[in-house]
Amino acid sequence: MTTPADYPSYLDQLHSRCMDYPAVVSIETFAYCNAACDFCPYPNLIRKGDKMPDALIDKLIADLEEIPADHAFEINLSRVNEPFLDARIYDIATRITERLTGASLVFFSNGTPLNTGNIEKLSRLRRVARLNISVNEFEADAYEKSMQLPLEKTLDVLRNLHRGVADGHLSFPIALSRVGDGSTTDQIFVSWVKENFPAFAAVVSPRSDWMGLVPQPGALIPDQGCTQWYKLHILADGRDAYCCIDAEGQWSTANARETSLLNIYNQPARRRLRLDRLSRQGMPICGQCPLLS
Repeated sequence: MTTPADYPSYLDQLHSRCMDYPAVVSIETFAYCNAACDFCPYPNLIRKGDKMPDALIDKLIADLEEIPADHAFEINLSRVNEPFLDARIYDIATRITERLTGASLVFFSNGTPLNTGNIEKLSRLRRVARLNISVNEFEADAYEKSMQLPLEKTLDVLRNLHRGVADGHLSFPIALSRVGDGSTTDQIFVSWVKENFPAFAAVVSPRSDWMGLVPQPGALIPDQGCTQWYKLHILADGRDAYCCIDAEGQWSTANARETSLLNIYNQPARRRLRLDRLSRQGMPICGQCPLLS
């Protein structure tokens, strides 16, 4: 996790190696989730149920083959969704690692679809950089109120994953995350992870208002740039989202059905953000976002 202290130097690293090619490409293959988290825009998502056509997935992979093989980048097969509810996800991930030698895989999940069969499929994937399980709460009442899922089922999955890491069957790092609220529960969550799942990392991330879709109290806007300027996000219908919290694609500028991914990434306005490395303060869109993402 990038902290405020090392964030400026991290931006410099991105600037030096990701001017022409993205650091991260997120691809939402299926805009569907089985949770209804109170900190997420999914429960009221207009795009709910959109499924990316197989032909578009093939095009995206072909577009990404234009990236030089020595450029290391991540493909995050998740956005405003639960990626493992798409039965195609393991096949898509396999095709990506077979055809894109510089790409590694990232998944963000609530964990519940990861039964023993799916964990086995996950274990066979190559170049998985990390798996993030959004847990958020560790007491049943709070968890089920926040996420609308049964805690015990999630804990069974976490125990199976933990055994897989401990016995070497799963070779990639796993983190359990919480969308923090600034209370003492944030630190208690970290302690709970360390005590119950010591092979996993614990991550507490700040809350976001998802561009006004989820009510949140205001926060200070950093006087610096954003890592999102070095990332590309493609929604299930092919549109590009402006950044990680543009859940509905309301600031979309292109559609990958008609435009290559590298042309989207290198649009003059996007490229200007990376070239100038502006502070986000005073900007029409970024000037309202407090996240270090």
